[in-house]
Amino acid sequence: MFQLPAFLSDVSALLGLLLAILVFAVLLFLSIRIVTKRKGLSGGYFFMLLLVATVGVIAVPTLQIIASLIRIPQIAPIIVYIALLYLVRYLLPYPGGSDRYYDKHYRIRWENTIWIVFICLLSVYLVNALTSWAFGVRVIPTY
Repeated sequence: MFQLPAFLSDVSALLGLLLAILVFAVLLFLSIRIVTKRKGLSGGYFFMLLLVATVGVIAVPTLQIIASLIRIPQIAPIIVYIALLYLVRYLLPYPGGSDRYYDKHYRIRWENTIWIVFICLLSVYLVNALTSWAFGVRVIPTY
């Protein structure tokens, strides 16, 4: 059987990770748009979306591994949900057009944050289910 060279498999893993981050960022933007009715996307806001998506794709599965190591794997989805709540609440500004990222008056409210994360995770699970059913591949394999 033909095997890829080691550097190509590393490149393909990196491209898969970048694709997962981009898909997660798009799903997060769509869920923010559904909840807060934001229509525009500035460069700074896109960077913050990519930052939240990167942490969501890379660090959140680490929390799942830790939960399974302490012999409580059932708590992993709760940890993922709470971690994403804090990421969206404190890393993303309120999408009203202001670029004051660290002002507490320009943060997304808690009730909107709960709905944003719920819609985002639901859409991630739906995208993974559809792509695994249609192509046999999960787009975001960490969820």
